[in-house]
Amino acid sequence: MGKKRHFFDRRSASFRRRPRTKAAVLLTALGILAGCAAPPSAPPAPRWVEAPDALAPCPLAPPCLVSRKDAGRAYVEPLPFTGALSNALARLEALIAEDPQLTLVARGPAYLKVVARTPLMGYEDDVEILRLGPGLLGLRSASRIGLFAGGTHGQRLAALRAAFLASAPPAP
Repeated sequence: MGKKRHFFDRRSASFRRRPRTKAAVLLTALGILAGCAAPPSAPPAPRWVEAPDALAPCPLAPPCLVSRKDAGRAYVEPLPFTGALSNALARLEALIAEDPQLTLVARGPAYLKVVARTPLMGYEDDVEILRLGPGLLGLRSASRIGLFAGGTHGQRLAALRAAFLASAPPAP
């Protein structure tokens, strides 16, 4: 009889590495890396909602600005517009689509709801636009979390207001 090989002998079949195992590990690693490098998907289409009767008041925390008379220090002027409401909302939708930090998530006959992401930390804030009356759109920008926004809401609404007024058609 031949000499019996020990279990840990390098020449034994059980000790040799199998090339199929290396290939499987390599393919798995490449699959994971390819999945991480996939381009982001397009945002979903905004859903249709009924417009609320009024913009919600601001809570004590988190930070918020709103076009309501009872808002106190959180008051922001409504956005004036001329012409048809549908044209004003279409202009706002175009401005929202141009801004990479804004995503339109819901729309209604006289209402837009937008999610705004902060550039540095990626926090999500809610922005709402609602028709208050003839020629006026109410604005509301509110943080979802946190106690301090550093003026982000005011800057965001001021930029939206300036872009909206600049996109107005010339007066006849």
